[in-house]
Amino acid sequence: FFIYDFFVRREFSAKKDLLQAKRRFIRFVSHEVRTPLNAACMGLEVMRAELTDTLGLNSSSLLFDEVRMMQQEESSHPENHLQVPTGKQGYSAQTMEWLKLVIDVQTSTQNAVGVLDEVLNYDKIERRSLNLEKRLIPVWQLIER
Repeated sequence: FFIYDFFVRREFSAKKDLLQAKRRFIRFVSHEVRTPLNAACMGLEVMRAELTDTLGLNSSSLLFDEVRMMQQEESSHPENHLQVPTGKQGYSAQTMEWLKLVIDVQTSTQNAVGVLDEVLNYDKIERRSLNLEKRLIPVWQLIER
């Protein structure tokens, strides 16, 4: 029984050490990847603002919705893929293509940062170190939207 107990404890200790090393590695890599992704997000936001100003548009969120609708139309009608209409103040199709590219890359980088945040939150949950904030949520207002 003592020999069995010794080997079980040794195996458990080795697995525990391996799990701790894996968690440290994931935390380290997540932070190292997230930092440049955040910098890319900020740079893309600046580029998007510059393009929005160049195009003479005030609301980047309105523009984002317009570009998304155009992309959906292009994907549903592949024959119109290269036919990008000129904008409200006669800006070029090439500028619009750049803006669509910026929005696509920005969306992808934000999604990647979100995945890394979820991985880090999962690790915090496993370590029992995730702090939850308690506050009221206006559920009915969210449902009405």
